Amino acid sequence: MRIAALALSATLLSGCSWLGLGGANHSGAPQYSQNGRYDAGAAARYNAASGYQGAYQNGYQNGYQAPYQAGAHQAGARGGPCEITSVSHPIPQGCRPEQVTIALPGGSNGQYNANYAGQPNYAGQQPSYNAYGSAVDDAQRNASLTTNVGHNYWKRPKLRLTGSVGVEDSVSGDLYNEGALGLIYDPTDHFESTISGSPAAGQVILNEYYVANPLGTPRATNPRTSPDDTFLLVDAPTVNIGDAYTAPFVVALGGEYQLSDRFSVFGNVSYSEQDAEDVVGVRYEGNLENFQQITEFTEMTDPMTNAVTFTPNLLPATSSQFNNVTVAETNVELSDRRRTALEVGGRYYFDDIFTKHLARPLTPYVSAKVGAAYHNRLTATQTLDRLFLQEFATSDGQSVEYEDVLSVQAEPVEILDDEWIATGGLQVGAEWQITPRTALAFETGINIEGGRDQINGGDTNDHISVPLTLRGSFGF
Repeated sequence: MRIAALALSATLLSGCSWLGLGGANHSGAPQYSQNGRYDAGAAARYNAASGYQGAYQNGYQNGYQAPYQAGAHQAGARGGPCEITSVSHPIPQGCRPEQVTIALPGGSNGQYNANYAGQPNYAGQQPSYNAYGSAVDDAQRNASLTTNVGHNYWKRPKLRLTGSVGVEDSVSGDLYNEGALGLIYDPTDHFESTISGSPAAGQVILNEYYVANPLGTPRATNPRTSPDDTFLLVDAPTVNIGDAYTAPFVVALGGEYQLSDRFSVFGNVSYSEQDAEDVVGVRYEGNLENFQQITEFTEMTDPMTNAVTFTPNLLPATSSQFNNVTVAETNVELSDRRRTALEVGGRYYFDDIFTKHLARPLTPYVSAKVGAAYHNRLTATQTLDRLFLQEFATSDGQSVEYEDVLSVQAEPVEILDDEWIATGGLQVGAEWQITPRTALAFETGINIEGGRDQINGGDTNDHISVPLTLRGSFGF
């Protein structure tokens, strides 16, 4: 009786194991004896009788492998072994649920159902629905913001050679003041006269044109012999560096030494040259007067000799005046401006930015520098143009023509001596590390230079400019 019961129990256990009712372990065949020893004969008999291996292979290929190939691969997935193209696709073999990624742009929100037919838990654990759903949600939320770029955190070389090019736009800074050029216009030489008519015609008209006192005091005598009351208003504007010169092209060479990950010191030598532009110089303002003297002649014939004589009759003189006329002005041609500077400073680097979008570091920084600059001597050459007084007067003040034949070019005048002046500046920029040894940086800021001594006394004010600089570096 006991033998019959044992046989019946063994038969029932074998049937349950073959039907998959024996727990999570699919190898639940009678492979061990009651005393705990491995029974190879029983295992062989079980595998041959139940056909477990064939059923497992058929179930895996039909239930998992075929849907994966037909779904993920036919949908065009090109990612890693744990990438699928739809949330309806099964988890790839050997992947945990939190490793699964979706290749569709923006993803698809949903829960993954791991209870598909014939799929065992190969990882030996239950699927993590929360982790899988979180990955889908993150992919949707960050699809337009996050890129799959691996960011390189390169350390800047200890010592770097630097070179830069750029331009500087002058914001303020006087080049010279009103007294630097000197006055080259003499109103006593600015005189025109005409004579029309003849004694035989009955009268002679004398017109004289000259620059008079702008306060309106009439001349008592001919201006050519008594010019003492001539008075002029002179306008000599202060000229800004930005008005007189083009923006300089600046080149520089130097080096940078990294004291720490964030702070470095640098030094460089720079050179710039500016081409001069013609500027308006001194403007002379006065009153233009037209003095007119008419002389009438009476013809007389001597009856004895028949000789003809003309007796003059001087009529009262008249005068007309045009007030506050620009009677002359000068144009100024300046010499080129050259500058050589020696500067040292420090630079502080912040954390990299755009690390999710750029594989190579982009690092913002601020810097400060001080130094000295050597400027060459500057000269100014004035060319004087004078007004056609007669033309202006006869056209009732409508003509402002200047006469070229009377233009005078003065000798060059030195306005600024060559000298060293103090410099300083603050800059902000961003450096892009192209390779571990090379980098490019773009920076701007403000540069300040001290005033320069003028030849005629005094000095100019400080020169302020805004630089735009592209800097390259190579590390050793």
